[in-house]
Amino acid sequence: MLRYEESLTLSLQAGDDAIGVEWLPMTEPNRRSLYADHGKFVALALAHLEEEPVTAEFVIEAIKSDIDKGLGIVPVVGGGMSVPSGIPAGEDYRAYLFHCLTRVFDSDERWDPGSFRWPQFSTVPTRDDLDSAMWEWATERIRESKTSNDIDAGTSETMLQAMGAVRDWRATLDLLSRIEFVYEYGEGRRPLRGMRLKESDPRIIDSFFVNLTKGKRPNTAHMLLAHLADVLRVKVILTTNFDELIESAFQRFDMPVATFDVHYDAGFPDARSVRAHRSVVKINGGRYGLRADFTLDKLPSPTDVANFTAYLSLFAADAPVQEHQRNLMVIGVSGRERRTIALMCEALIRLPRLRVYWLCPS
Repeated sequence: MLRYEESLTLSLQAGDDAIGVEWLPMTEPNRRSLYADHGKFVALALAHLEEEPVTAEFVIEAIKSDIDKGLGIVPVVGGGMSVPSGIPAGEDYRAYLFHCLTRVFDSDERWDPGSFRWPQFSTVPTRDDLDSAMWEWATERIRESKTSNDIDAGTSETMLQAMGAVRDWRATLDLLSRIEFVYEYGEGRRPLRGMRLKESDPRIIDSFFVNLTKGKRPNTAHMLLAHLADVLRVKVILTTNFDELIESAFQRFDMPVATFDVHYDAGFPDARSVRAHRSVVKINGGRYGLRADFTLDKLPSPTDVANFTAYLSLFAADAPVQEHQRNLMVIGVSGRERRTIALMCEALIRLPRLRVYWLCPS
């Protein structure tokens, strides 16, 4: 182990960590010899570098071949699938929550998160460069805090927190759930005296997601998934989405599903319980108690990995997992979803013949 005091005596330059590198043939033994924590993921990537690019026709034929062999599919559904239904994802989250935050400090059109009445998503202004808009807004808040004599200590602290939170939608949402408006005492319409920060209010966070899903309907992709569920032998559906559009699509085909919400402190449900019915496992929770903080980047526990792998596997009550029975079909999942990607990588390591069909819009 390199001690801190020793590190201060070193004068490192770019490339020093690569002095001892030697080129190795890309063989299976060499790939398996990678020893770093992330070595297993690098090995998986290297194993596919020599493969030819696949076409849509190849994927369709491969899935048909799987079905003929008696294998099934476990869909892994991300936010991209719900975008056509009008539910934002990715950068749209940041843009909307930034708009909400600016409204908190807008004296002409002030919005109180504690009202539980969120601004309409359609009111978000179109910005060519969201990061630049955020920087300009933060700069203006700094200028305001230095030149105004009417800003109390609580409002000033809220401004500082806002400037730090604005770049990440999770931090912004958490801050909005902590803001409390302070009004003057008296009867009737009371003027705003300032703001202060309180403990995070999960009701405000839940109301945010309820607002986004209100009135939304399944789109063609949801309906197609339900329509093909029997053909593809879909027994388990895993999703990072908090909406209920998958369940609604299955209901329209009179195909009941059991829903398992994996909330903040909950682990993945046992595979036997999940596979007892056609099930939807919401790995980030449902509309209430949703995982909407930095635990989204937390790597899954060994127990969660074991249960995830068991959703794909042949197993018996008294026998360990030995072989996969279902392949993964990934739909609308971002490559930046660290927790979801880690689950799939771990499954690939434990089930060497497992296939992942990653469907991307073209």
